[in-house]
Amino acid sequence: MSLAKATISGTIIKSPEKRFTSNNVAIASFPLDFSEVDGEQNIIYVRAIGNLAQKVFEQLKKNDKVVVEGRLLMISIKSEDGQTERKVAEIDISSFEKIQSISASANNNSNSIQEQSNQVVEFAEEEFSDELLGEDEIPF
Repeated sequence: MSLAKATISGTIIKSPEKRFTSNNVAIASFPLDFSEVDGEQNIIYVRAIGNLAQKVFEQLKKNDKVVVEGRLLMISIKSEDGQTERKVAEIDISSFEKIQSISASANNNSNSIQEQSNQVVEFAEEEFSDELLGEDEIPF
């Protein structure tokens, strides 16, 4: 049993693939690039099982930005010739969340700021008073 938990955010490189085990349990998997800098890719494979696999398959696609959380596993993969094995990191996820890209959220924020700056706020004179608050009226 693995106690290694991981939470990773990144970009989906290839749309999730869905398969079924011999017991008819759904498995969805996809590679996730969690690189911080453009250029070199840091890839981890993500796997979802059961009902979560169905949700992954329906809701996620290539180039989506996601945060995944689950168990970190090291699996062995044999090469095509069957002679060599290599270890690959994989996350067996328990949850995921699709997140919006930074550039899209920045565009939305700049649009809302422009809309807010175009609005003029006016206060009526009677809303302000020269009276001081009593010590027992201060909320903190």
